[in-house]
Amino acid sequence: MKNRWIIAIFLVIGMVSVGHAQTTLQSVRVTIPFQFAAGNNSLPAGQYVISTMKGSLIQFRNEKTHDVVTQIAPREVNRSSQNHVLVFSGNRQHWVLTDIFDDAMSVSIPVGHKANMEHAQVTFVPIL
Repeated sequence: MKNRWIIAIFLVIGMVSVGHAQTTLQSVRVTIPFQFAAGNNSLPAGQYVISTMKGSLIQFRNEKTHDVVTQIAPREVNRSSQNHVLVFSGNRQHWVLTDIFDDAMSVSIPVGHKANMEHAQVTFVPIL
């Protein structure tokens, strides 16, 4: 009877591990040196792991605080001549993540914040 419980516990742990592995499709690691917006979420500067998930989701995990933000519906985009970068639009006070170009993913992030992009600059942050 004791052996059945041990086997059952290992089976549950195995199923949870496999389920988690299947939900993360691709990941990149990046250091973003300024506060920024991704969709409707405002995020602090820091080191992030950005992962695409099943169901057209993208997840931002801050490596220091372990805070996780999930953004809905990134769009796959054609490869850019810029590779291994995050693309931000905005100015010194307000940056908005617009695109991610890497071997692991090429996605366009829907802009949720109502930002005045009329005189926006573009900046690139390299992916580690």
